[in-house]
Amino acid sequence: MTMKKLVLLLCLCTMLLAGCNGKYYYVSDGSSQADTSSVEISDPVPLYVFGEKGFYDTVNDAEFYPAEGIYAKEVGDLLFEGDGIAIHRIGGTHEDYGTYLLCDGEGRVYKNADLPWTVEPGAEGFGEAYPALEIRLENH
Repeated sequence: MTMKKLVLLLCLCTMLLAGCNGKYYYVSDGSSQADTSSVEISDPVPLYVFGEKGFYDTVNDAEFYPAEGIYAKEVGDLLFEGDGIAIHRIGGTHEDYGTYLLCDGEGRVYKNADLPWTVEPGAEGFGEAYPALEIRLENH
């Protein structure tokens, strides 16, 4: 089962168990009105779920996987942390770039699994299409 399906199943179960209404009201025996001063329950679904190979953005319904051998030239602002991994924007890029490509603290790039490369890594024109990235040969 993919990470996306697992998170969606957990969300569905949570909604069914808790109900879709985030508030609970108490009506006493002597009153005909509900006590609406109760506290709202927060959403139990985490914003990001980390797996063995990447992470899932539950808000934007997007899976991110490592782009092997692709690194950010500059690590940008920290977006979030989880499971021992800090995810950053790629430095020198527009804010919308974060829905497509992100990086960890060491510059390793994570790519949105649903969006294709405009120019494949290693192909002619990759550097011009992605000036904030670089290809590094990794030693195994």
